[in-house]
Amino acid sequence: MYEVTLMTILSTLLPTELKQTIRALLFLPRRLNELLSNYFYDMQRFLKHSSVLQFFDSKQQLLSWIDADLHKIEKALALSEPKPGFGQGVAERLVRQILLYENKYGDNPSIQTSIDVLRIYKKFNLEHEVIYTKLFEDIEHLSHLHKKAHVNGGYDELSKQSWLDAARQDLVPFFKSRRSVRNFSDQEIDFTLIEKAVEMAMYTPTVCNRQAVKVHAFTAKESRERVLSCQMGNAGFGHQAKSALVITVDRECFFTAGERNQCWIDGGLFSMSLVYALHSLGLGTCCLNWSVTKERDKVLRSVIDIKDSEAVIMMIAVGHLKEHFKVAKSARKSIEHFLSYEKLK
Repeated sequence: MYEVTLMTILSTLLPTELKQTIRALLFLPRRLNELLSNYFYDMQRFLKHSSVLQFFDSKQQLLSWIDADLHKIEKALALSEPKPGFGQGVAERLVRQILLYENKYGDNPSIQTSIDVLRIYKKFNLEHEVIYTKLFEDIEHLSHLHKKAHVNGGYDELSKQSWLDAARQDLVPFFKSRRSVRNFSDQEIDFTLIEKAVEMAMYTPTVCNRQAVKVHAFTAKESRERVLSCQMGNAGFGHQAKSALVITVDRECFFTAGERNQCWIDGGLFSMSLVYALHSLGLGTCCLNWSVTKERDKVLRSVIDIKDSEAVIMMIAVGHLKEHFKVAKSARKSIEHFLSYEKLK
C-alpha cells in the first residue's frame, strides 16, 4: 500500500524513465523474495525426491539407477567398435543393484532387460578374450534365475535402406499444419485415441532411457474442469476441451546436481511428441504452460492425485475439431532468428 501511494505522488512530479526506475527499486525486495522462495521450493523438492545425496529411499530411485546403468552398457555395445573390456565397474554395479532390487521389491521388466544386456556384455567380452571371472559368474547366476526367450535389451542391427524406408516422409506440411486450437467441438474423445498418442510419444528420447514421464488424463467433465481451473491461461475455451492432460516427470529418477532441470527437458520433449501424435490422430490441442508459483502448484496438487515427487511440466487441452474454426496466426520469425551457424569465440 505504501509503495502504491508513493508512486501515485511521484507520478505527477517525475519524468517517466525515472519513475520506472524508482518503481523497479521499490518492488525489488518483494520480487526478489518471491523468486528466492520459489527457487527454494524447487530445490527442496529435488533434494527430497532425487537421489542426488546417494540415498536410495524408494523403489523408483533404485530402478532409475538400474535403467541408467543398463543403458550405459547397451549404448557402448551399439558403438561401431566397442572397446573390449569396457564398463567393468558399471556392470558390477548393475549386478549389485539387480540383487538389491530383487531382494527389496521383487521382479520388474527392467531387471529382465538388464540381464539381457549383461548376457550380451559377457558374450562380447568372451569373444574378445576378456574375462572377468567373478562378474561373469554373477551374470551366469542371474541368467539361470531369469530364463526368457525374448531379448529386450542390447542393440538392433539395422540397414540404412530400412531406416530410410521408414523415415523418409515429407513432414513439412504436417509440422506447418499443427496449430494451437482454442475451438473444440462437442464430440467426446474416444480414450483409445489418447492411448495411441501416448504410445507414440513413448518413443521420445529420455535421459539414460529412464522414461520418467507420466501423462495424467482427465476426461470426465467435472474432473477436467477442476484441473483446468487450476491453470490460468485457458479462459474462454477451456470449457470446450474434452480432455485435460497433465504431464509430469518423477524427480526420483534423477541423481546428480546437473540433472536439477532435467525433468523439464524430458517432459518438454515428451509433451511435444504427444502434441504431434494427437495432431496425427485428428485431434486439436492447446499447450497450457505451468510457469507458476509454488502457491499455484500446491493448488493443483490438492486437486489431482500425483506423487509428491512428480514435477508438473505442463497441461494440454484436447478436443475434436469443429467443421470450421479460427486459430491465431502466431507468425514465425525468420530462420536466421532460430539458427546460428559456426559462431565461435
